[in-house]
Amino acid sequence: MKCAIFTYGKFAKEYGGQCDLLAKGLIKNKISPIRLATKKNNSILKYLFYILGLRSGFMFTGFGYKSELPKNLIDARVIISFAQILPWNLFFYSFFKKKRVIYWNDMPIDKVAKIYVSNLIWQKLIIFIGYIQKFFLNHKIIATNYYQFRNLKKVSIVPRIIDDCFYNKLNNKISTKKNFSLILIGNDFERKKFSEIIVLINQLFLEMNLKINTYVIGKSKDKLKLDSFNRVNLLGKKNKKDLSKFLKKLNLFFTVSISEKEGAPITLLEVQAANGFSLCSIKNGGKEYVPVECTFEGKTNLKKIVKKIVNSRKFRSYLKKKSFMSVQKNKAKNIASEIIKY
Repeated sequence: MKCAIFTYGKFAKEYGGQCDLLAKGLIKNKISPIRLATKKNNSILKYLFYILGLRSGFMFTGFGYKSELPKNLIDARVIISFAQILPWNLFFYSFFKKKRVIYWNDMPIDKVAKIYVSNLIWQKLIIFIGYIQKFFLNHKIIATNYYQFRNLKKVSIVPRIIDDCFYNKLNNKISTKKNFSLILIGNDFERKKFSEIIVLINQLFLEMNLKINTYVIGKSKDKLKLDSFNRVNLLGKKNKKDLSKFLKKLNLFFTVSISEKEGAPITLLEVQAANGFSLCSIKNGGKEYVPVECTFEGKTNLKKIVKKIVNSRKFRSYLKKKSFMSVQKNKAKNIASEIIKY
């Protein structure tokens, strides 16, 4: 059996490397993956769309990238798409060849369009194209969380995949020093509100008369306005293996996600797999990936949770055990076996 995986961009980078991990998971399930990666479309059509007002989110029309369809695609029974909209050649191929298409997304297309496309007319057009394609295709929607898709019917939930390198042994050793670290991972500092998180957590630790080291991992054109704090380390972009090695060297560490425009941040799972703590807003799709005790509504609630983690060794031990049990199912082989059932 063969299964095709489609994505815009490189498998190792796109969607947090989920495409590459899924391909490895399929192989472990004795299924041969066909990789359908695309290249940027630099044709005249691209610039025409820019002139007409589509200056971002160009790929969501199906024209933004070009894809060469391999001959062995005929052997694939299923096409798994990480894109909201297929390139038109792949769409027509899937329609005429009666291929089954599985869309694997972490946010519905209407929310994605609002994030990446500023023009209201283009937003509506992109959403319309998405509906048209799905209407004609034999498709199934798989989501990474219930929260963002709660208004849609007939959606199956399959969590995101954690790279095996992040998994660490459950460590509940008693530490005499409270060397806490705040870890923030991502390439969109502004949307993920990194500055706001850093200021809030640093102020809280000052109130508790404790020190905290902050590590920001990722590259972004956004600047962090952090003049009042000097313990913030900008580490730049790291690959998965280097990131996992870095996390495993830390003593006590946690990450925070407060953005409302998040589907299901993979970093929440990666931090937990490495023996850290993940805190998430209830308005974020990632809340389904963390213990309920680590979900918060508002800054005051967030501060209470952080204080409890800092002050209670028993609470920390409880959270680690609970997180450790939940992330074990998120390995590539297990997620791939779930997807191929649909």
